[in-house]
Amino acid sequence: MKRSHPQQTSSSTTTTSNNQQKKVKPNSNNISNNNHHNNLINNYQPSQPIHFLNYPQQTTNNTSSSSSSIIPNNNNTIPPNQHVSHHNYLPPMTMNNLIPPSHSYPSANNNFIIPTTTATTNRLPQQCINNPSHFNSTNIPMNITSIPPSSSFNNNNNFVNHQYPPSSSSQLHYNNQIITNNNNTLQNNLILDRNQKLIETWNLVHKSLIKLEKFIQNTPTLQKSTNEIKIMKPWENEEYITLFTSVYDLCILPDSPFYEEELYKLYSNYIKNYLTFTILPKLKELQKEDFLNEIVNVWNNFKNIFVKFCGIIFKYLDKFHVTEYSKRSLKEEAYYLFKTIIFDTIKIQLRHLILEKIDLDRKYFTISTFQSQRNVLKLNLEIFIEMNNYVEEFEDYIKKETEEFYYKLAEEWIEQCTLSEYLIKVKKQIKEEYLRIIQIFPNNYSQNLLIKICDFELLKKRQLRLLDLNNSGVKNLIKDEKIDDLKRLFKLMNRLENGLDPIAEIFKKYISNYGNELFQKYELMIQSFNDENSYSKCVKKLIDTYIIELLDFYNKMKFLTNDAFQHSTIFHKALSDGFKIFINLNFNLKSFEIRTVQLFAYYCDEILRKKLDDIDLKLDQIIDFIHFFTDRDMFIEEYRKQLSKRLLETSYIELDERQMISKLKYHYAGVGDLYKLEKMLSDKSLANEMKNQYIQYLNNQQQSNFELNVTVLTMGMWPLKTKEYLILPKEFVDSQISFKDFYDSRNQRRVLKWVYSKSYVQLSAQFNQSNHLFEMTTQQAILLLLFNDNQSLSIEQLEAATGMKYSNQSSNTLPAIELQQSTTGSSSSQHVTDQQRFMLSKLENNNTLDFLDLKQTIFSLTSKKLPVLLFDKDNNTISLNENFTFRQHKIKFPNPRITRRETQSTQTAVCADRSCILEACIVRIMKTRKTLPFQTLVNEVINQVHARFSPDLKQIKKRIESLITRDYLKRDPTNNSILNYVA
Repeated sequence: MKRSHPQQTSSSTTTTSNNQQKKVKPNSNNISNNNHHNNLINNYQPSQPIHFLNYPQQTTNNTSSSSSSIIPNNNNTIPPNQHVSHHNYLPPMTMNNLIPPSHSYPSANNNFIIPTTTATTNRLPQQCINNPSHFNSTNIPMNITSIPPSSSFNNNNNFVNHQYPPSSSSQLHYNNQIITNNNNTLQNNLILDRNQKLIETWNLVHKSLIKLEKFIQNTPTLQKSTNEIKIMKPWENEEYITLFTSVYDLCILPDSPFYEEELYKLYSNYIKNYLTFTILPKLKELQKEDFLNEIVNVWNNFKNIFVKFCGIIFKYLDKFHVTEYSKRSLKEEAYYLFKTIIFDTIKIQLRHLILEKIDLDRKYFTISTFQSQRNVLKLNLEIFIEMNNYVEEFEDYIKKETEEFYYKLAEEWIEQCTLSEYLIKVKKQIKEEYLRIIQIFPNNYSQNLLIKICDFELLKKRQLRLLDLNNSGVKNLIKDEKIDDLKRLFKLMNRLENGLDPIAEIFKKYISNYGNELFQKYELMIQSFNDENSYSKCVKKLIDTYIIELLDFYNKMKFLTNDAFQHSTIFHKALSDGFKIFINLNFNLKSFEIRTVQLFAYYCDEILRKKLDDIDLKLDQIIDFIHFFTDRDMFIEEYRKQLSKRLLETSYIELDERQMISKLKYHYAGVGDLYKLEKMLSDKSLANEMKNQYIQYLNNQQQSNFELNVTVLTMGMWPLKTKEYLILPKEFVDSQISFKDFYDSRNQRRVLKWVYSKSYVQLSAQFNQSNHLFEMTTQQAILLLLFNDNQSLSIEQLEAATGMKYSNQSSNTLPAIELQQSTTGSSSSQHVTDQQRFMLSKLENNNTLDFLDLKQTIFSLTSKKLPVLLFDKDNNTISLNENFTFRQHKIKFPNPRITRRETQSTQTAVCADRSCILEACIVRIMKTRKTLPFQTLVNEVINQVHARFSPDLKQIKKRIESLITRDYLKRDPTNNSILNYVA
């Protein structure tokens, strides 16, 4: 809405100050008489944006001068033909300026002063509420007085001294003042005319405000929607137009600043009186629920109806006057008065009632009783927020009340309940509290604060005490596998910052303690296996009991981690750390060590041999344990040995084997070791093709007395000994020569080395009472063939005839072959000599020979279950059991898969490989870095090899010293702790 302005017609002004006259050179258009001044007001035609402000200059006496002049002032004069902006006004007038003394107004010869001072500043919308002291007493009249209607003027145009008591409609009036007659008649007429216009306009507005009050009184609805407010109107449309037009017409008159300022004061005083004498007494009479309901009703009516419709009437005033003079808007002024008169008076009572209702809601909540009150409490809290007093006047108090309530409640529960019962109650209470907070407290106000207080008092503050409750703590929940209680505990503690850490620590300790107790239990059990020959039984016992029980325990703990603890990374780490504490402990069988990691490799071999339906699940369990091992390379090496036995001795499922290798690839960092496993499977496939080719070769040659199957393996990929020494019968030697000729014809530059310990033979045996088909190792077959010509042989004779050693020792020389003549008188010396000649020609370039175990071979043939041979301990001789019989025709002699010698050889081989790996790692690091401190080098080596095994610090230092000795590294001459690489 564009504001109208009168046209400037004069440019010279006069005023009196301190009884002295000051002059300014007048313009040709100076106003010099009263008639001209009256014409200026009566014939007002707005054409230029210039405002005439009737703001009188104060003088010290009543003397008036018609020839006075004024000294030019840059701040108070305007050059000719220059416009004054819309914002160039003096500060607003107070109530004392409404009817000033007569001598302070200009005479007929005086013009109005046009000030150029700009008094417009920007203010915050809520400044009126946040900082009431910003406004001084002159801007906000606090005295409640009466203004007389137009009929209250007497015949002399003076105000009659009427005193109006405050009415129920809260009508505001001016202070009664008596206007004295002045010598200047025009001045008095102007003053009376201006006040008459103001009084007439205010009387019209006042009647409408009385009607608005009655409208509010007849609208008792607690909360009104926006649509309802639009439908309900206190005035008709014509009255809306009339009220707005009256205020608008008054505000566009030449004296608009005066009218605007006085209307603003009348508006403020009216609201003040209305709140003080109508609303406040009514509220003081109410108590409890009625008070809570009424204050909400009062605030909503005041905000949504009274202030809204007043804003419509004074819209023009609110748009221009408030902005120009940096005043509070009409809405802000109304809110400020409501806060100072109503809210500041009742806030303590209101806060007390709200806190009392919330406390009763927490203690005795029922839907029928408290559900309907929550909305009322929320509306009351919104009043605190809109008054900008929520934090200091309510939040601090509800915070203290909540802390005290839940402190008492937690102490009561923890003394009476078990952990499971406590968790159930806490979960229910938190759920109710959350619902209560959402329904009572406005969004983003105290909701998060109160929830955190509830969590702190019920959970965080007593967390350690709860978790260690006697006979019902977390350990008992884990032990009894109470999934529901653990889920509840996890969800509640997960609400707290770092709330899961104590539970994860207890979970870790429980796993480690259980594992240590289990290990000690079976360590005592294996002490009963004191016989050296019972090693295989001891290992088998540990696999069937200790390993199975470990896997079952792991499955339970993993299920708790995934289900109750919802795959939390904290609990996965606790699970891993707990198993690492005990899983690498090794059993001591007298002077020999049985490593747990090797037991898992044996168990893996066992389930792959059995060809189970759920083999994939069991393999996954074994793979999970690889993360816990510090000797992962030893597991791979032992697995490789058992894989070679499966491929060579039994039928196998290639799909299962490759599946296991693929799992190892994902979890093990030793790429070279896994490549060997894949190469073993490839060799087995190629060997089957060569077998068919050799059969065709034999068909073209002369027929052999028996069938020979040879598997050619890649040296270095298989964990086999290539320097085995064994004296073979002549039939075996002829077959070896035949296959060598076949292989050399296809691979001229390759050398074959025979591995007898992994070979098998089928023998047809005829005894006095039965005939059988034996399936046995090559060592066992050679030993039995000797008894075709001998009834009994001593240990020494068996060693000489077979090349095996009874004492398990290696030698660099061939044994002397001497056979005593048998009882039948036959001699096989020429046969032995031919064999010796063949073996000497094959092994003449070898420095060290690996002799096979004669003792284990004899033990397997003299067992109680299959006593094919008889051992005479008195004479230390071996003889054939000619009366041997068995219920089955085909007999497979057991060959122990796990022996102490093989287990120990695996450990020795792994330790040797580690030395090479550490040296290679050290050289690789030093070649890249050139110079490193000793401790930095050690840390780098540990980080690089940690994925394969956990190296010992002493072992790393030993390898470094070895490299220094061999001139790969050298110490710095000035600092021994620094190592340099030698190129």
